[in-house]
Amino acid sequence: MLTTTPDKSDWINTERIRWSTYFNIPISSTAPPGFPLNTLPIQRTLCSLSLSHPQSLPNAIALFWENFWVHWSDPLKPENLLAIVRTVVGSDEEARKVVERTKSEEVKKLLGGNTDQAFKDGAFGLPYFVGESQFCDKCRLEANEYSDECDGGDRKVLGRRSYGAAV
Repeated sequence: MLTTTPDKSDWINTERIRWSTYFNIPISSTAPPGFPLNTLPIQRTLCSLSLSHPQSLPNAIALFWENFWVHWSDPLKPENLLAIVRTVVGSDEEARKVVERTKSEEVKKLLGGNTDQAFKDGAFGLPYFVGESQFCDKCRLEANEYSDECDGGDRKVLGRRSYGAAV
């Protein structure tokens, strides 16, 4: 069950399929088992990667997305999470360091700060991204894509800077 609010569950499923079609992003026709799930381990892993291997973030986000939304491979299982990190950092030793760092105060504070900033920017759920493109959003991105009519209060930019989670 997605949520205790039936309309929200329907909305989430409709929107995720619609957005995947609109942006040509692969996604399963069904939500992951037990969705919504606690993605804290993934969020902390991405924060840890941002500290030691920032160049690996795009590939890590793509792999977590694939293992979460495209073909459920339970990226929350420690062995699967470690395998994803190993793929992007290149070795078991480095992957273990990244995963071990997820328990550190540094990573926890980084994720907390990212989350606080996301809420200040108007995030109401995850994933939530802020980027450096010129997309505007007043409820739905495509309604104002490339529009110069967005005022500063309504501008939400999608793309490059993640506030903690990709899933």
